[in-house]
Amino acid sequence: MDVTKELAMRIARANRIAVLTGAGMSTESGIPDFRSENGIYAQEEDVEYYLSEYYFAKNPVDFWQRLISWRLSRPEDCRDL
Repeated sequence: MDVTKELAMRIARANRIAVLTGAGMSTESGIPDFRSENGIYAQEEDVEYYLSEYYFAKNPVDFWQRLISWRLSRPEDCRDL
């Protein structure tokens, strides 16, 4: 059987599927990436520190405020496949 047809059949029969994509899917929705010119690594002094378990334990409110903005992002058309 043709691989494409087999894949389409399996997707059609599946209860759930997961699609792994690159960072571009998120950046179009307003979620920052890490490595671009304007990414998180360029904006933060020490991003590993702000994402660490230690920082979370010491500053949970600030930790979540940094991440909550991602929840406000709107999915782009590519997520409606």
